[in-house]
Amino acid sequence: MVQFELTTIVAWWGAIIATMVLVWDIYKWANRGARLEYTVKTNMKTYGDPTTKGMTFVTVRVSNTGDRTTTIENMGFLHYKNWIFQMARKPSFAAVVTNVGAPNPIPYEIKPGGIWDGMAQQEEDLISKANTGRLYCCIYHSGAKRPLMRRVKKIGAA
Repeated sequence: MVQFELTTIVAWWGAIIATMVLVWDIYKWANRGARLEYTVKTNMKTYGDPTTKGMTFVTVRVSNTGDRTTTIENMGFLHYKNWIFQMARKPSFAAVVTNVGAPNPIPYEIKPGGIWDGMAQQEEDLISKANTGRLYCCIYHSGAKRPLMRRVKKIGAA
């Protein structure tokens, strides 16, 4: 039977703890910064605002679940004819939403734990693009070089 000295056990224990701390630090480093999660909903109506009565919207809700502040710079749409054009990053249509609705104008600083809401009028052109090909709602923010993209599902009758 092999006998271990106390110093050998303590050395192994120290090596295991140091490795665990290193792995934890790598995990924290890889997950730092702003982390945005968002949803896109179609066929949304507003109530209580007579200026938007009868209009239908695509709405977006963004939440920052990270540990750093970021600035939402733009909201837009990209349309690809099919997945091949998407892989080649060749959109057939690109648009920026100029008025995302009050009270959250762009640019908008979103702190950790913060929420931003935006919307775009759901026009016939947008419905057609969602139902043919691949339409994406994009959020451009200062914490990333590329936009966050969520596919807009096929839009039925409002």
